[in-house]
Amino acid sequence: MNHLKVVIVSDGFQGKNLLDRHRMIYQALDAPMKDGRIHALELTARTNDEG
Repeated sequence: MNHLKVVIVSDGFQGKNLLDRHRMIYQALDAPMKDGRIHALELTARTNDEG
């Protein structure tokens, strides 16, 4: 597994711009990104209201 399409819907993104949302996701996936388990991500990050 190394190329993933990820859709995350969370109220934790409320008030955050797209870049900040992506930073949150990359921070959570730091270890698998660094060791190569995840090579590439296609991200969609939105709140429940944006759903």
